[in-house]
Amino acid sequence: MISINGVGPFYSKQILEYRKKLGGFISYTQFSEVWGLEKLDINNFKNQTKIDTNFIKKININFATFDQLYSHPYINYKQSKAIVNYRLQHGQFFDVKDIQKIVLIDSNLFRKIAPYLKLYD
Repeated sequence: MISINGVGPFYSKQILEYRKKLGGFISYTQFSEVWGLEKLDINNFKNQTKIDTNFIKKININFATFDQLYSHPYINYKQSKAIVNYRLQHGQFFDVKDIQKIVLIDSNLFRKIAPYLKLYD
């Protein structure tokens, strides 16, 4: 069991659940996205933890179902539907950047979700 000073069992569980939904943390700022930790001291986490992006779980946008896309915290209902519909109409994505052709995926959202997307298994 790993513990972080200043984080009790409730918030530890919240962090672990959010990490699972995301597919892993890529930045310390994501800790403040966890419910209840909005005012978190990020430096406290940096000093006590390490983020390893080698273990990020990625979503294959060429085969992901609506539910798989929608379960990611950064992709909402309409965006999930748009990704699936775009793929049905235009075929597979050839580059992760192609997802930006979807009107509902702006550059800010793309920067957030790109590390969690892949084209092949």
